[in-house]
Amino acid sequence: MSNQPQLQEKAILDLLKAAREGDQSASETLLAQYAPLIDSMAADFCRGGLSAQDLEDLRQEAALGFYQALKKYDADKGIAFGYFAKVCIHHRLVSHLRSLKHMGHIISLDEEPLPTENEPSSDPAQILVEQETYSMLCKQVCELLSEYENRVWWLYLAGRTAKDVALLLGSDEKSVQNAIYRIRKKLRSGLPYS
Repeated sequence: MSNQPQLQEKAILDLLKAAREGDQSASETLLAQYAPLIDSMAADFCRGGLSAQDLEDLRQEAALGFYQALKKYDADKGIAFGYFAKVCIHHRLVSHLRSLKHMGHIISLDEEPLPTENEPSSDPAQILVEQETYSMLCKQVCELLSEYENRVWWLYLAGRTAKDVALLLGSDEKSVQNAIYRIRKKLRSGLPYS
């Protein structure tokens, strides 16, 4: 449980208004207040052998769902913000898991998995060569890009939109779009495989 005292609905509404007007402190206060909800919902969705990195990805998706709730909440509808946030987080997590299922795999920032093919090789030597080639390619990409560009690229490659990446990195969407353009240019000219 959070060491933050529970905020009354009036205080939450005041913080929501301030956050929408660009008050970073208000956004951080709301995020701290709802962090236990975000963490517990991410943990509820992290079943069936998902890794610690998968849990962190789910936490980030839950945080994005919370920020969507923050932007879309309408107090005039008579629904408490906490309930609305819970619904938005739930929808975001379900949508994320569906997209992962559709993509067929998760791209982790820590462990570079081998991209899946229609017919995976059963030859251990071939699998090893493919893994080494993929790891070498990932290493070359990391060396070509700045730290910020690496963070943008791997999040973008995992299927997130430029807007989502901007929210996760605390940046603006235009900066992320520009970084993606620079990254593509660097990769085209810097990789032997392109």
